[in-house]
Amino acid sequence: MLSPLIFDPIYKEKVWGGNRLAVLLDKDISPRAKIGESWEISGFGNDISCIAEGPLTGTRLSDLFMNNRDELVGGAGSADTFPLLYKYIDARERLSVQVHPDDAQARSNGWGAFGKTECWYVVHADPGTQMVAGFNRPVSSEDIEESLQKHSLPDLLNFIDVKQGDVLFIPAGTVHATLSGALLFEIQETSDTTFRFYDWDRNDPARPLHIEESLAVVDKAFHNRHTIQPVPFECMKGIECRYRVACSYFSIIEHQFTLSTKHFLPPRQSFQVITVLNGEVEITGESFAARYTSGRNILIPSVQRKIAVSADPGAHLLVSWIPDLHNDVIAPLRRQGISDETIRCLGGNPLRNDLDLML
Repeated sequence: MLSPLIFDPIYKEKVWGGNRLAVLLDKDISPRAKIGESWEISGFGNDISCIAEGPLTGTRLSDLFMNNRDELVGGAGSADTFPLLYKYIDARERLSVQVHPDDAQARSNGWGAFGKTECWYVVHADPGTQMVAGFNRPVSSEDIEESLQKHSLPDLLNFIDVKQGDVLFIPAGTVHATLSGALLFEIQETSDTTFRFYDWDRNDPARPLHIEESLAVVDKAFHNRHTIQPVPFECMKGIECRYRVACSYFSIIEHQFTLSTKHFLPPRQSFQVITVLNGEVEITGESFAARYTSGRNILIPSVQRKIAVSADPGAHLLVSWIPDLHNDVIAPLRRQGISDETIRCLGGNPLRNDLDLML
C-alpha cells in the first residue's frame, strides 16, 4: 500500500522573485537567489516531482501515477497525468496581467490538454498588498482593445486588497495578476497555458504579449466574488475548521489547532494533500507515522483511508482534494444548517460556479 508521500521542491528563479520561501517557510534556498516559485507537487511537462523520502525515494510522480493510478488518485479525474499542481509564489515585484483558457478552449485550439483554473491562499502579505482579479465593471472587447492601445488597461482592472489568510478563486478566463508583497500558495489544474495580456509597459522581448489569444478566452463579465469568504463548520474540539473554496477541480478545508489533539481525515474519492502552514504535525496511517513542519506538502494516496493528523495549539494546515461536490461539500454543510447561498459562495464567480449547478 502506498504511504503518504513528500516530494523535493522544484525551485524556479524569476526576476520578480524574492527570499520569503526561505525566511517564512524554511526552504533550503540561498538568500541571494530570487526564487519566484517552488513547485511542490507537479506532474507537468518536464517539471516532474520526485519523491524525497522513504522506500520510493527518487521515483517520479509521473511514473507513480502510471503504475499505481488507482492507489494514488482513486476515482478522481480522468486525466493521463496527475491532475493538480501545487506551488508557492513569492512576488517581490508585480507579475504580468494574465489569463488562462478553460479545458474546452485549450483542447480545441491546440493549446494543451487542459485549461487552468486556480486559486490562491495568501500565506503572507505586506501591508497594502493588492492582487488583480477580474474587471472593475462590465467591459467589451472594444473597451479592452482601446485601453491596450492607450496603455490604460489598469483602469479597467479590479484591484483587491489582500491580507494573510485570504483566498482568491481564479477560474479559467479570469484576468488576474499577482502583485508585489505577497507569498501565495496556489492550487491549479496541471497546465501552464498562460496568455500575457499586459506587462505594465515593460517592453521586454523575452516576455511577449498574447493579445489575440487573451481576447479569445477572457471573461468580460463583472462580479465581486473573487475573494472567497470562509465557511466555518463544526469539526471537533480543539480544531477550528473552515471550507475555503470548492469547485469541480479542487476543494480546500483549513484547520487551525487550538488544543493538542488528533483528527482523523474523512476518506475521499481522491488523494488528499496536507499543506502545513505553521507548526509541526504528525501524520499516521496504516503502518506509517511521520512528522512534518511548515512549508511541507504531503500527498495522501487515496488508498489510505485511515489517516490521522496530530498537532499542538498553533498548528495551521490546509487539506485539499478533488471533491465529489455533493457528498464532500454540499451535504455535510447542509447537515450543519448552513444555507445554500453560503455554500454557493464557495464557488466564486456566479456565472461559472460548479456548486450552483448542483444547488
